[in-house]
Amino acid sequence: ISVVNNILKYGLGEMKLRMRTNITRYLLDQYL
Repeated sequence: ISVVNNILKYGLGEMKLRMRTNITRYLLDQYL
């Protein structure tokens, strides 16, 4: 179970990072 939890946490972290970079890129495209 702990292994699955670690995988889920890692996946969520990756998704958050990807979303954050996408949002910043979108905002930069809007302003520049």
